[in-house]
Amino acid sequence: MGLYEDDWFSVGHPFLVSFKDWMLGALPIQFRAPYFLGRPLQTVFEFGLAEAGALTKSLSVDYLVAYALFVFSALLAYEVLRRRFSTLLSTLTAILFVLTPLYTGTAD
Repeated sequence: MGLYEDDWFSVGHPFLVSFKDWMLGALPIQFRAPYFLGRPLQTVFEFGLAEAGALTKSLSVDYLVAYALFVFSALLAYEVLRRRFSTLLSTLTAILFVLTPLYTGTAD
């Protein structure tokens, strides 16, 4: 969960393209076989959340949205772990989750 280094290219896209142009152009591509990533909702949410920065004409808003999503994912990780493990282990694991990108989705 979250935005990784390969997702950041889409943050600037709403600053350059109107929402209508994106809806008519880029979104349908998500449903075609050669480009289908299996995650069209991720694309919609990435563009939608990045659009918040474009509407306010501030990239800082995008960073605040990304920060809020990251904090939320860390809290969710802690809550899931807390249901099974001790508070200490859950806290340490959540800190490890925050400090290290264990998986970024690349196939290197």
